[in-house]
Amino acid sequence: QLEEILKGLSMYKILDISSAIFSRKADILGQMLLALIQKCHGTLLEQEQCTCPQCKRVLKRRGMHKRSVETMAGAIELERPYFYCVHCSLGIYPLDEALELSPAIKQDDIQSVGVFLATEVSYGVASETYHRCTGQEFCEHGLHQSVNRVAEGLGILDVCPSKAEVEEKIARIGEGKRWRPVMMMTLDGAQEPVRPEPSPRKGKRGKGDWKEVKGFRLYLIDEDRIEHLISWHQMADNHKIA
Repeated sequence: QLEEILKGLSMYKILDISSAIFSRKADILGQMLLALIQKCHGTLLEQEQCTCPQCKRVLKRRGMHKRSVETMAGAIELERPYFYCVHCSLGIYPLDEALELSPAIKQDDIQSVGVFLATEVSYGVASETYHRCTGQEFCEHGLHQSVNRVAEGLGILDVCPSKAEVEEKIARIGEGKRWRPVMMMTLDGAQEPVRPEPSPRKGKRGKGDWKEVKGFRLYLIDEDRIEHLISWHQMADNHKIA
């Protein structure tokens, strides 16, 4: 299978060999990933019956369904048994539950790396960096969705640095200098048009609305250098904005 994956590629120089393997990394590692899943969960891949977790009825398999799965260890097409309980209107994939698969194609390990990159740099740079480092794609829209899922329910106290961390940064920047850096705060707000959610990326989105957007940023100025400390923004209806 390795020969089939690498067939037709130049394999003379170390850069050629490295590039050939890297460009097919998701497929090569995906084969290893699938083999390990088959070894660890072989019985679930061939399962004919299962018990409904709600009503405890014994269910018969209703065919094999495929789904795409992408992980940091590779990408695979996973074909597994599907069960359906008519009484509970519940579809069941025992293998998905055993593997703790995310509903998304990109699994939690990829989501974690994507969110880390997207919170450190712009979405465009994060997407390009992920592609260069892994050979796989993670579009800006997907990164934005991942960040929103992680950030849902978080408040400013959950994400801002501690007092000790802020003081350490001020001391580090001002070390050996006569003047300490100046701390600045900027605040702004505006009424902005927003589209209804959920809405399709393409096609008619329907009538939108207007919401109040508030934000602030706390940062240090040291000569011509700006050092970020804390930033926060919130979008909500006028009567709900904090």
